[in-house]
Amino acid sequence: FDFVRVRNHFKQERYSFVSINEYTDSSEIARSRLAFFEGKTEYLLVTERFYFFMRYRIRGAKKLIFYAPPLDPQFYNDFVSLVDDEGTSLLSYVAPFDQLALQRI
Repeated sequence: FDFVRVRNHFKQERYSFVSINEYTDSSEIARSRLAFFEGKTEYLLVTERFYFFMRYRIRGAKKLIFYAPPLDPQFYNDFVSLVDDEGTSLLSYVAPFDQLALQRI
């Protein structure tokens, strides 16, 4: 439900974004990734389940925002390694009940 909440917020605020999840078809995934890489959209929303099942490499990321810590600690390292070295930033939103998830990372 967090993905839907963030996606709806982005729509409401009219952010320039594309989103992919585990149910997105291959052609839409390719279009979304290309639009993000070429800078046509500012944000690419990706679900953890998408990354778990597909393991696509996301290119063109300069900023990385975690809405919550990933369940698999390896995903955190994988995503951090995708961010370009120059001018990078990382932001993680955590709540008090995320303490156990943070310990895994």
